[in-house]
Amino acid sequence: MVERIKELCKEKGTNLSRLEAELGFANGTIKRWDKNVPASDRLLLVASYFDVTAEYLMTGEEKQPAPKSELSEDEAMLLDLFRSLPEDERKSVLLLLRRAAGRS
Repeated sequence: MVERIKELCKEKGTNLSRLEAELGFANGTIKRWDKNVPASDRLLLVASYFDVTAEYLMTGEEKQPAPKSELSEDEAMLLDLFRSLPEDERKSVLLLLRRAAGRS
């Protein structure tokens, strides 16, 4: 993932240090993602910065702009987070949301 982010930085004419500074991350944060899983909110910030999906950052597949729609930022973030979950966790999240909305 870090190598993909470095390549995106190169394409945009920046580097990891400047990216981290612009996003408010501590120096070296992104380099540590080779060994540690990043927090989803930070991953989404990087994806948004480069206008790619979080999936692309994680897997290298589907390098395409993040979908533009009429969703609010919160709705888009929820959708991205949901899509990044394993299938069994998606079912648990859906069940929880249905119960919270009274749609069991």
